Order: sequence, then C-alpha cells, then structure tokens
Amino acid sequence: GGLVVGNLGTVNSSSVKARFSACDYIGGLTGYNSSLIEASSATGSIIETKVAGGLTDNNGGLILNSYADVAINTNAAAGGLVGYEDSGGVQNSYAMGSISGGDGSTVGGLVGYAQNGGFESSYSTGAVSGGANSSVGGFAGREDDAYFSDCYWDTTTSGTNDGVGGRNVTGLTGLTTQQLQSRLPKGFKKKVWTEKSALNDGFPYLLANPPPRK
Repeated sequence: GGLVVGNLGTVNSSSVKARFSACDYIGGLTGYNSSLIEASSATGSIIETKVAGGLTDNNGGLILNSYADVAINTNAAAGGLVGYEDSGGVQNSYAMGSISGGDGSTVGGLVGYAQNGGFESSYSTGAVSGGANSSVGGFAGREDDAYFSDCYWDTTTSGTNDGVGGRNVTGLTGLTTQQLQSRLPKGFKKKVWTEKSALNDGFPYLLANPPPRK
C-alpha cells in the first residue's frame, strides 16, 4: 500500500500520490483495510498488477468520505476505489481513475469484485475496459450478494451502460456526465457533498475532503 500494508485501526485525513508497477496485490493507500478509512485519498497509477484498488486492494472494513483518482492496468481484477470488497462497506466515496484489464479480467469503475459488501451514496467516472472473456462494469466488475443504495456511474466517461459486468442491479444507476455535473444525484446529502465547476471537473466532491485545485 502507498501508506501502509494493512490497516487494522484508523486511517484518517491522509493522502498518497504514488506509482506502482509489477505488483501482485496493491492499494493506492492501503494494501488491505480491516477497520476504518475516513476522509482520505489516493492519486497516481498502478500498472501490471494482479488485484488492485485505487484506495485499497481488499476492503473488509469501512470506507467513508474518501476518493481515489488512480489509473490501473490489471491482469486479474481491479476497481477504481476497491479491488476486492470482502463483506465491508463504502459510503460517501468516489473513484475517477481509468481501469483497463487483460483477457479474463474483472474490472469495475469503483470496485472490481464486490462480495457481500454494501455501497451507499457513492459514484465512479473512470473509463473501464477488458480483454476477451472479461467482466466489466461501470461501477462493479462483478458482484455476489452485494448491496447498493443511491450509487451511480458515469455512462459517458466509463463507456458502458452496464453497472455490473454485463447487467444492472437495484440501487445502482447510470447517469451521463451532464447529469452528474448539473446537480447532486438522489441520496447525496448537501451537508456531505457539493458541486462547483472549478473543482473536480464539475463532479460532486466531499465537503470534508475536497480535491486540490488543478
């Protein structure tokens, strides 16, 4: 991980800008999260990896008010925020990095593989692509008994109308770039989120964790 290998406590108000290459399992901020990541972020790139997440590779804890803008190239599974969601949770968070995969990969704009986890009031905008026999989704590459509530992906920038590898699920909605930039989507509370054209390319951002001005 860009900050720590594994988080068993709390990572709060932390940020990392890093580049990784030729790794098996990597997270932009933490290798795995078993507890709490809050108000934190990661930017940079991850290439030639097996399983990767822009913020954390494996999430079995809780991610709050955080974001990642990490470009990832995977040989197996990757998500813009989380590589593998293992019964954890993500709330009020987003991912903007592009994710590309080789043959048989699992690629999602926010999470690569979501298993039993819960996702609330979160979104992704990154372009997603994969080789032959890949599972590619604008928000999740694959899901198994995951829960989605007021979650979104950008159908314009992602290049797909499928929220989860080849299909769509309840609680996960595709919006165009114009729709995401025009107003806060349903479920995004104004005490948590806001929008300004001069910040975050006009996309929603977190009041407690604003992105830097470009």
